[in-house]
Amino acid sequence: MKKVLTVLVVSLGIYSGASAQSFSLGGTVGADLSKINSTSFNTAFKAGWLAGVYAQIRFGKHWGLEPGALFIQTNTQTDSNFKALYNPSLSSVNNISLNYLGIPVLLTYRFLGIIDLEAGPQFGVLLNNNKTLLANGQNAFKGDDVTILAGAEVHILRLRVYARYGWGLGNINNISANQYASSDTWRNQSIQLGVGINIL
Repeated sequence: MKKVLTVLVVSLGIYSGASAQSFSLGGTVGADLSKINSTSFNTAFKAGWLAGVYAQIRFGKHWGLEPGALFIQTNTQTDSNFKALYNPSLSSVNNISLNYLGIPVLLTYRFLGIIDLEAGPQFGVLLNNNKTLLANGQNAFKGDDVTILAGAEVHILRLRVYARYGWGLGNINNISANQYASSDTWRNQSIQLGVGINIL
């Protein structure tokens, strides 16, 4: 999975760089509000953070491509159902932090000269896992995820401010159904709020 993502991003960069009309590179920081939709987790959004780099590749007045690389920390909380379904030795509520390398590849459409509408996939690679959730020490979360992002950003000189909503496409539950009779589906949802600055 990691090799496929690397080849994809490099290929897009080479192709886009060859045909682009303008190119910029910058850094970004922000907040990541996330939750896991499941009967086993608290479904309220919890605050985390993100930081990383991005490129903006313009193909004309309106269209562009925005690949990036983000370190994303997401926070969530188990519900009492998790204890009942998976690990009776747990306390009713456990706080969990997951760190992801996020690789968004967004198609953008600019209007009014300063506003970009953007949408596309974000490929996520889990950098840590929480083995204390299960009695046997198994990894509870899958190592990769694909999210669809959609949102908008406003450009003010070298600065940009953005908001995006993300829907996880896959089940990130790594606990097989034959191990636990009541295994269920876990899907990410997130809100990204951030600010970036063009440095090139």
